[in-house]
Amino acid sequence: MLGLSRTACVVGVVCVALVTSNASGFLSYNELWAGPNMEGWKWGDPLRGTGAVITWGFMTNDTVAGADFKINLAEEGSGILGTSDIPALRATVDGTYGAGAFDQAIQNAFDTWSKVANISFVGPLPDTGLPINDPGANEPMIRIGAFTADPAHSFNDGFAVGFIPPPNGGTLEGDIIFNIDKALQIAPGTEDVTPVNFVLGNDMEGLFLHELGHAAIGLGHPDWDGEDPDQRVMYVGDFVTPGAPFCCESLNRQLHADDIAGAVFNYGPPGDYDNDGAPDADDIDALFAERNAGTHDPYYEQTFDGLVNDDDAAFWVTDASIAHTFFGDANLDKTVSLADLDALGTHFGLSGGWAHGDFSGDGLIGLVDLDFIGANFGQSNATPSNVPEPGALSLLALGAMTIVRRSS
Repeated sequence: MLGLSRTACVVGVVCVALVTSNASGFLSYNELWAGPNMEGWKWGDPLRGTGAVITWGFMTNDTVAGADFKINLAEEGSGILGTSDIPALRATVDGTYGAGAFDQAIQNAFDTWSKVANISFVGPLPDTGLPINDPGANEPMIRIGAFTADPAHSFNDGFAVGFIPPPNGGTLEGDIIFNIDKALQIAPGTEDVTPVNFVLGNDMEGLFLHELGHAAIGLGHPDWDGEDPDQRVMYVGDFVTPGAPFCCESLNRQLHADDIAGAVFNYGPPGDYDNDGAPDADDIDALFAERNAGTHDPYYEQTFDGLVNDDDAAFWVTDASIAHTFFGDANLDKTVSLADLDALGTHFGLSGGWAHGDFSGDGLIGLVDLDFIGANFGQSNATPSNVPEPGALSLLALGAMTIVRRSS
């Protein structure tokens, strides 16, 4: 019987985690195994759809397998030999593709998942050096290692393994282990088009992106759902469905809509800081509050530069992954219109938040905020059927004069 405390997925070998038919285009362990309150198999708050901040780092060179560590409970031995050697793997990749290529591929994969769901990654942080699954080896949450595979173990045929999030038992949950004897490359070409030349090795960024889907996001390998070729990052083939396509034949470093849906299912949409199911005015107000506090809580980061500042607010407001609108859109209907001017006019000179017209986030509705409306009036990202008739700029000017009189 499969031990859930050792659930892992190995690209190039098999997924030894439970795989079952799923109606959606993704497979979430939370959906398969969640308790009555929809909790578990994710980081942060165990409740499904809530955000998280996840720390990560590289295992030290003296890191070994713990006494009870096994990649696969069905096989003898841990599956790995010796100690971790990330520096050797980094040197090999950087030696071919240039200094920093290894770390950039790792960071790119973290950023790709961060941008589609309410999840942030902090790292690399120093590692404890404790054995894999040692009771004290719980920080950073995701530990990344590179080991020689046991020649007698199935991991010898794979490129990497990722262990799914809590409550996966022990402290190996979230860990990712590379097979150091397998070649990795920074494959050139066009996403979903250029074939990966596996003679040169697996594409490192695509491989790590997939393993993070297990270790950070809590996703498994979905069944084929009819697309051919199937470009989902988490798809590795469907060996029971006749006619199902193979996976991983072309460059794949971008998330499919189904991969994104799985991440949102487990962690909620990006920018939804209060976990109510959608980014709204309360969330941009919370981001502004964090910006003003200057503590740079990574939970509120959107540009992932280690800071919470105006760049994060601009991303939240304008990017298609969150509000997809303009500064001045008080009701967040993706259009700056007379309704937004009216909201500002009603609260002009008062304290308030975004919904009241505070587009600068300084807590006061004033002329600075009116300037935002003036600069963006009539701009819209709404669908054509939902776009209101644009008001004349003379009406905007009239509204501005009314506002000024109210402040006197």
